[in-house]
Amino acid sequence: MVFRKTLLAVLIGSVAALAGCNSSSNDVDDKTTLPTSDYTDIIDRAGNPDALRDYDEYDNLKYNAFVDNGAWHGHLLPADTNGYGAFGGIMQVTQEYANFMSGQTFDKLHLLDKTSGNVIDLANATANIYSTPGALVQILKTDQVEVQMFLRFVTDRTSLVETKITNLTSDDIDLELSWDGELLQNAYEKPTDNGGVTTQTIAEMYPDYKRIISATDNGIKINFSDMKENWAIRNDSDAEFRVTRSIPSITAASGLTFKSVATAEIDEQESMTFYTAYSNLHNAKEVQSETQKVQAILANPASYMNKSQARWDEYLAKGLTNAQATPEQARVGVKAMMTLNGNWRSAAGDIAQSTVTPSVTARWFSGNLTWPWDTWKQAYAMAHFNPDVAMDNIRTVFQFQVQADDEIRPQDEGYLLDVVTYTKPENRGGAGSENWNGNRSPAPY
Repeated sequence: MVFRKTLLAVLIGSVAALAGCNSSSNDVDDKTTLPTSDYTDIIDRAGNPDALRDYDEYDNLKYNAFVDNGAWHGHLLPADTNGYGAFGGIMQVTQEYANFMSGQTFDKLHLLDKTSGNVIDLANATANIYSTPGALVQILKTDQVEVQMFLRFVTDRTSLVETKITNLTSDDIDLELSWDGELLQNAYEKPTDNGGVTTQTIAEMYPDYKRIISATDNGIKINFSDMKENWAIRNDSDAEFRVTRSIPSITAASGLTFKSVATAEIDEQESMTFYTAYSNLHNAKEVQSETQKVQAILANPASYMNKSQARWDEYLAKGLTNAQATPEQARVGVKAMMTLNGNWRSAAGDIAQSTVTPSVTARWFSGNLTWPWDTWKQAYAMAHFNPDVAMDNIRTVFQFQVQADDEIRPQDEGYLLDVVTYTKPENRGGAGSENWNGNRSPAPY
């Protein structure tokens, strides 16, 4: 990553003027508590993607990102110390397919003690890193500071990270906070039969996929070009991915890279807390509506984090009702709930309500692709702990049921389509789809 020194000098100088505006334990409602659970690390959430299509030998995404609340993106825990301070392995669902957008160091927090000029290297911290059914957690402790970070999904488009930095010393500390990152540049990475790896860059494989990072107020936005008919990426030109911080920051962005800088003064043995929102948005309409929601979230972030915790408390209370279940059986039940909720996609495109897909990591079963024979089983399993989504899953199957006045196949009145997707095919007035299938209707089993 290369930035002109003059630009960084102006950037850091400008941020210094904002030092008095930082969020702190005195002016932020930080009544959230660190997530704890009897069911930690049930699904391995760690990973460091190297490619947009970083696949295992079965053509599935190699890492299982945490996705929740019907969102269209997910996050990974760091796979090694280089990723400490970031939930940067971001999985992005592009209409019909799931891909990795970034590696584990994307939007990584860096700390500099401005008084001494020394870097506080979080890679050397004592770390406690884990996942719960509804959150990702990092607790990083050095001699000078403790950094607590946890991530939850607070809307069907936005995940939120709470970062709490505690000064462990007996002196006041003046910190420079910075975040940086780079989008993945490899398109394809897959193990070969002889133990090697096949790799191809995005520039080579998808030359028309023009991604660019730009600075916004206290954050960044990532724009993508229109992409269709490649069996891996479907995207509209007005889609955006946004990162928005509650702490005043200044950003320099160039192509696929960025760096943001902020400052924080923390009294001895005191803490400061700030929040970062990550939003995956399909089009300009969603950008406008979710930007307003994010402003409301950052005005009272703790309440949204608490609501997310309460939502998962309710799932578990409703789902774990068998008093005779062994602890091992209970963990299997929680894993099933986590998997089903991870496969939940909220309404988007031509799908008018939430739905549940067979997978989010499998290449051909992601997006909001909906099959009848999977739906009946998914809805049966979700009915007792997430009944609204279970019902919506069934509604999606019937949304495109063939009617008597159908222009193409009225003779098939009542027919349920094999699979429906984010957008209808062109012959049904949609923008075209690579996976829509109206030519058969498999029976449930």
